[in-house]
Amino acid sequence: MAKTIEVALWDDLELAAGRHVRADRTVRLGWVGKVIELELTGENFAALEKKLAPYLQAGHVPDASPSVSGAQNSRERRVYRARLRAWAEKEDIRNPRDPSRLAFVSKKGTFTYPDWLEQRYQEHLLSRGKGA
Repeated sequence: MAKTIEVALWDDLELAAGRHVRADRTVRLGWVGKVIELELTGENFAALEKKLAPYLQAGHVPDASPSVSGAQNSRERRVYRARLRAWAEKEDIRNPRDPSRLAFVSKKGTFTYPDWLEQRYQEHLLSRGKGA
């Protein structure tokens, strides 16, 4: 006998008002060191997007690591990457193509910083309230 299991996602804003309305999408937001997910209908997503539009247009996408040139930033970059390596080693984050190596160690044994690793580190920092 075949069974069908349906998972329903409810719009969080509607649910907070006591109404069960199916959500169309999940939105992930970072705010003041916290990352949250909202399930929203298309209508509530459009309303949120409209309210955030001036802020999103004025803002910018942060670099994954310090990027301003100069000796001081060269030092900042070294410190940032040293902390990233220590975190990745503590978390035992492995290279997906070669699990025998830590994620930041290249085949030649030098350090490498793939975008996905820097993204995970940024998410870690945000979750601790220490965004980039």
